[in-house]
Amino acid sequence: MKAEFEEKDFEAPLYSELRFGSHRIATPGQVFEGKFGIDAALEAEHPLFWELFGFYDIPKGVALNDLRWGFMWRKLGKKRRLATFNTNLLI
Repeated sequence: MKAEFEEKDFEAPLYSELRFGSHRIATPGQVFEGKFGIDAALEAEHPLFWELFGFYDIPKGVALNDLRWGFMWRKLGKKRRLATFNTNLLI
């Protein structure tokens, strides 16, 4: 099957809109994405987005590096830390 578009063309506008004032975004890269399927971790602050999923308060989130994923990330041979801010949306 031939690809008709490049998904990367749509990522930046989507992430920007979801953040809605927050500048917190982390893109772990293809190694992490290949193991966990995450293109981006961000702090989404758009109230309409969260209301669509039944949240009337924006979730606080969690720092990915505080989870056990940090161990798996290092096991893959990566020395840089995962996002240290509270991320409330994984894409």
